[in-house]
Amino acid sequence: MHKDQITTAAGLVAELTAELKTHTYGIHSYELPATIEFKAYTTVTLLDDRASIVVALSRSGYVVTQESDPKYKRFVDMPFETLTALLSALSPAFNSAMHQALSTRLMAIAAAQQEDDDEEDGSEEDGSDDDDSKPQE
Repeated sequence: MHKDQITTAAGLVAELTAELKTHTYGIHSYELPATIEFKAYTTVTLLDDRASIVVALSRSGYVVTQESDPKYKRFVDMPFETLTALLSALSPAFNSAMHQALSTRLMAIAAAQQEDDDEEDGSEEDGSDDDDSKPQE
């Protein structure tokens, strides 16, 4: 569901929880979200230096509201359309982990496709060719 279509605080929590679960490859940890007014909040610990940030999700997007390391101060109150964009801006280790996860998925898809291709080639070599099965005159 797109964040603009969320009409309840519970919906924001559900959306933020789902997004966090899909990004576990690139963060150290996170706390389950809670709501205050019409925003869902969570604390995320980054891979880079184990710094913590508080992320809020509202209908207008994702924003860092607090940070445990001054080097992330410039990101406080900066809006992001997606959690991926927010984490990419803050964390080089997130970017590396995301690229590694993507590479692993693509290699798995390529391996599965190769396996399918090998199985198809094998069925053609198993005597399923009509010309070889006819008796020669």
